[in-house]
Amino acid sequence: MRIEEIAKREGELILLCTEAKEASKAFAEAVQFAAMKADTTPAVVRRYIAALASDKANEVGKETEQLVILFASMPTLSATRQVAA
Repeated sequence: MRIEEIAKREGELILLCTEAKEASKAFAEAVQFAAMKADTTPAVVRRYIAALASDKANEVGKETEQLVILFASMPTLSATRQVAA
């Protein structure tokens, strides 16, 4: 192992790690706020933004459409809804 390569970059890596944690917290708070204002869940907003940011929006959209079809047509879900009601 070449420890000197890590040692050379240690300060920068610590700074980046700290910035990543701060950005993650800021993102989570912004997602929470947007979800509250949009009357939806943070998970929906997070997945949507992550899909857009990763250029996978089309793929996630197609998967979501397929999930909607499954949830709407599967008898197990209909039975669960009746039991819950």
